[in-house]
Parts: sequence; structure tokens; C-alpha cells
Amino acid sequence: YISASGALSGTKYVKGEPTLFVVDDPGSLPDINDTECEGYPSGYTSHPCIAQTISNGNFSYLVEFTNEGNTPLHHYMLYDTLPKVGDVGVSPTGQSVPRLTEWQPTLTGPITFESANDFHNIPLIPNTTFTIEYTTAANPCNELNNPGNPSAGCNATYGPLPSDAATVTGFRIYGWHNGNDLSPGHTYRFLVPMRAPANAPMTPDPTDENNFHPAWNSFAHTADTDSDDYLLPAEPNKVGIIIKPGQDLAVIKTNDTSGQGIPGTPFQWIITVTSAGGDDIVFGDGQVILRDYLPASATYNNVNVSIQSGVTGGSIDCQLAANVLECTASGGSVTFDGSSANMAVTFDVTANTTGSLINPEGGICQVDPDEIQTELNETNNNCTDTVQITSTSTGSIRIVKDAQPDSNQAFAFTASGGSISPTSFALTDDGAGGTAEQLFSDLAADTYTFTETVPSNWQLTNRSCVDAGGIMTSTVTNTTDGIEITLVAGENITCTFTNEEILGGQECSLTASISVSACSNTPTDSDPSNDTFELSVRVDGTNTGSSSTYTYRSSSGNITGSGTYGNSETDGPFVISATTSPFDIVVADDVDSTCMLTLSSGFNAPATCSSSTSSAIDL
Repeated sequence: YISASGALSGTKYVKGEPTLFVVDDPGSLPDINDTECEGYPSGYTSHPCIAQTISNGNFSYLVEFTNEGNTPLHHYMLYDTLPKVGDVGVSPTGQSVPRLTEWQPTLTGPITFESANDFHNIPLIPNTTFTIEYTTAANPCNELNNPGNPSAGCNATYGPLPSDAATVTGFRIYGWHNGNDLSPGHTYRFLVPMRAPANAPMTPDPTDENNFHPAWNSFAHTADTDSDDYLLPAEPNKVGIIIKPGQDLAVIKTNDTSGQGIPGTPFQWIITVTSAGGDDIVFGDGQVILRDYLPASATYNNVNVSIQSGVTGGSIDCQLAANVLECTASGGSVTFDGSSANMAVTFDVTANTTGSLINPEGGICQVDPDEIQTELNETNNNCTDTVQITSTSTGSIRIVKDAQPDSNQAFAFTASGGSISPTSFALTDDGAGGTAEQLFSDLAADTYTFTETVPSNWQLTNRSCVDAGGIMTSTVTNTTDGIEITLVAGENITCTFTNEEILGGQECSLTASISVSACSNTPTDSDPSNDTFELSVRVDGTNTGSSSTYTYRSSSGNITGSGTYGNSETDGPFVISATTSPFDIVVADDVDSTCMLTLSSGFNAPATCSSSTSSAIDL
């Protein structure tokens, strides 16, 4: 008889710049050889080995964990605090141990599932019952010491990836519950994309412990067994990465005309060269610093070089000949400071014809085009930019009326923006023999607004705009009973306002019922961030015209759904963790957005499942 035994293992890997060697930690005991740091999966390495990246360079972490026991595990939870200066470990015991990070990298995007396999190393179809959440708290905490009850005195808010991933300070992965086990021998891996900052301390010699500047990262995790006993939280060895100094130049190209131009009217192209590697870069007298092959369908003049910082020595001479811009070191060598160099080259561009002005054309736009320097990163040495050249500086907007059914009803409009005229007009559907459209021509690039006064017994059901050439570059935004158009120079737009007559002269109305039909309690009654709810929804509509469908949304925005009038729908699962109170549901017709109903859900949020029934709400 072999008794059931639960056990977890985990490893944190890191992968730096592919061209840089993995090195050993000079502070590790006992000392190791660099050769011992090789052989990890797909270029990754782990403790006690250190990866290297470059200033402002990308790198990645790989989170790996395995059920090493002989019994299934449930309610797995993993917490990871990203590196920052002054950080400590993640587990309850590790939170009193400094990690000794010396610079703070940033997350660059979502954490993603990478792979999974069983103990025979056979790939698995991933168990999808896990959730990945993020926090931006300065002091992110966790519930590893007492599952279901986060540590006191810190911010425990975790949720979706914020719009700016660089603000994330930590994350958690949890799941494998409700019969979905983390089976014995199964291994899961997750990818964490990161970037080093441009101003972090560098490590010139990785063997010098006194000038060694790493960023450290680690995670801690636990899970419970069939006997509902959580394993003691474990924190695998931290993993480190350093920034190697070296030569590195980067270049970008931009324009001062928002990507739009017209023939005969000059705009400027701006090429900016910067340094980030840490080591100075020297171009000898006469060596080429920048070369750009320019489009033949334009003329160029007034080249100017502007040194913002960190460029010393001789001068930089830029010449244009046969549509090629070339900048060379002149009057002696030119030195770019390894960390602070910033140089801009600007010149006037006058397009000769319409179309896409694409740079470079038939060649390169590149810093160090003759590869004189040996750089840490060659992928940032190229630049490109495109400006769309339109035929004329003025455009037009045509407003068209479509009444359903055809009617002699007049629809009044107001117009504003620029020098538009007339500022008020009326349209009648052409099917009834009236004036169905109003053309506004010779319009300069500007923002214009058109608003309809909707007659009684009619509803505005649609507004649609198209470009005469088929490709819309202007921006169109719906407003209350109207549209706002940010017109691009030279574009010709037609916008149709569609109205439907309200049958019998009666306005649309809705009735609805929404209730909780099921609730999944995960993992505890007291934690409102994990419990999921299913909703039973029925909406009936009166005088909805041609519309047969609706959508609904909670006041907090984290519950949405849709359906067909008269049908009972079941939607979910949803997490009701927002703090909006009362927790209202807004139902709206899909055609007539003014036909809507606000319905109280009957409970507040955040909410958890009751311990006695799956459909009750435990506040």
C-alpha cells in the first residue's frame, strides 16, 4: 500500500538577448562554471545562472510547475512579484528575505500559456480552467499563507491586464478546480514578456561581484489535495538577469504632417538617431553614419542636423544627391556617447503626385549602413515611414436621408464645424419625391458635426458613412442623433441617416427579468474575486419595428450579454467582483439605442456564492 502524497515543484527560467552568453552568479556558493549554465530549454536558463540583455532590450521569463506527488492537486495558486529595487520574496517566509534587485524591468504584454506535458514528456491539451490576473499595487500581497484570505496591510486587487502593461507589479495564476485536477506528473509552463529600461545600471564584467547589478525574480505557489489540506507554500530559487554594456545605435523616422499630405505642399521628414548600449561609438572621418534611399516621386531640400545631446568631436555632414541622403563624419572622428546620444536630421519633402510616399524606396534607411560598428542589437538600425498624398486640399461630405417606409416626412438637420454652410437644412426620402441629400463641398480638413431632429413617431436606426474611393481615412463617431466627422484633407464622404417609422405611432418599450441561475463557489465563500455566476435572462419588446434582438450590460461593465426577444437565455459565467452598488443591468434594443430599460439586479457587488445554495447571493 502506497499512501497518497501531494508535492509541487517549480522552476523560474529567464531568457535574455540571444546573442549574449549565459553567465554564472558571482555571489553563488559554491562557485560554478559558465558551462553549467547551458542546456536549458529554448535558450532559457535558471538558478544559479544569469541571463544577459541590453539596455532597453526585451527578455522573457518562463514559469514552470509540476505535480510531483501521486495524488491529484486542486485549487492551485501561484503568485509572482515582478522585480523592483528593495523587493523581497513572495512566500510567507520569503517576504522577510531581500531579493537584492537593483533595477526594475517592465511587463510588455499579456502572460500566455506556453506548453504542458505529462510525466512521459508527451504534450498535453491544456487544462483551460486556469485564470491569469494582474495587479498594479505598489505592495502586491497574496493569500498563500491563508488561502482565501489575503495578507493584511497590502493591496490585494488583481484583475485583467491594464491598458499599459508596464504598470503591472505582479500577477497570479490560479485554477484546477471543480473536478479539473492538476494530475500527478503533469507540468505547465507560462511565458512572461519583459523589457529592460534604458537607464538601468549595467554590468561590464559579470565576474566582478562588486560591480554586479542584477534584477531578481521569483514566484511562490501552493495547492490542496483530496484531503483538502493545502501544501506548505514553496518559493523556488530566484532567477537573475543583468544588462551588458556595448555599442548600440537605434534610428526612427517620423513626419510632421500626421501621415497625410498634398502635392506641392512641403512637409518634413525627421530621422532621429539615439544610443542605448552604454559603450561609446566612434565614426572616423569620412565614415557613413546614416544613409536613406528616398522616393523618386518627391523633391527634397533644406537638410538640417540637430545635435540634442551626447554627440561630440567633428561635425556631421549630410548631403542629398540622386534621391539618396547620406550623412558622414567630417573634420575628424565623431563620438556618440553610449547612453545619451541624440541626433535629428530633418529635411523638406514636396510630393509631385498622389499616392503613397514610402520611405525607403529601392534601398535602405539605416544608421551605420556599412556595418562599421559591432552592435548589441542590429534589428533597430533600420527606419521607415509612409505619407499618403491626396489629390486636393479640400474634400466633401454628402448627407443622405433614407426613410423606411418611404415617406414625405421632412427631417431637419443642423451642421457645424469650420466654415460649413448651410448650418441647417431638411431632407425628405427620395422615394417620396423630395430632396433626399445635401452636399457640402470644398471642405478643409477639420471636424464637422451633423445632428438630426428626430420627428415624433420616428426613430433613428442607423448612421453609416463610406468614402467615395472605398478606403476611409477620416474618423467618424456617432453622437446623440448624429455624427462627428474628422475630415482628412481631400476625402469625399457620403453618410446615410436611416429612420424607421414607429408602427401605430407607439414608441418601443421593453420588459425584462434577470436572475442568478447558477453560481460556482471558488475557492472559498469569503473571496469575491473568483466566484462565477450564470444569469437567466428574458427580454420582451413592444413596438420594436424590424429589430428582434437586444444587448445588456451591468453598471460596472463586467457583465455583458445579448439575446432575442421572447427567448430565455442563459449567459455566463461572470465574476461579480466590481464595487459598483447598486448593481444595475441596462438593457437596450440593438437598432434603437434610445429604447432601453434599467433593471435592478437585486444584489450588490462584490458578491460570493452562498454555502447553502448555488443560486443565492452571499454579500
